[in-house]
Formats: sequence, C-alpha cells, structure tokens
Amino acid sequence: MTVPHEEFVGELTAQGWPPAAADDFAEAVGPIRRGMDSHLSDGVRRALGREPRDFTDFVKASVGAWGG
Repeated sequence: MTVPHEEFVGELTAQGWPPAAADDFAEAVGPIRRGMDSHLSDGVRRALGREPRDFTDFVKASVGAWGG
C-alpha cells in the first residue's frame, strides 16, 4: 500500500515531528514507501546459507513472538 507523501508527513507531525523534519524523512524513505526497493537480494543466501523471504511473510510468522 502506497501512502501519499502529504498523508505520511501528516502522520509524522501528528506524532510530534517538526514539519520540516517530517518532510525530509518522507523524502528520504519515499522510494521504500513506493515499493521501489521491494526486491529480495541474495545477501541472506550468502550470509546465512538459506533463501531470503519477504518481510511481510517474516512479520506474519513472527507476530506471536511479540505478543501480537
């Protein structure tokens, strides 16, 4: 789900972020929020010797460990 820039900044400022810092942060993470870095790389395979998995799958499998 892509969150519009203005909505993301609004959420941050509602949490107490200064508007300029919220806008800067939204710009910095914009490519991530838009899914532009959603590929699986081979770093996990090289470091741990197993196939990587999508972060969403990790969260779904791990949520119980965090009391959710």
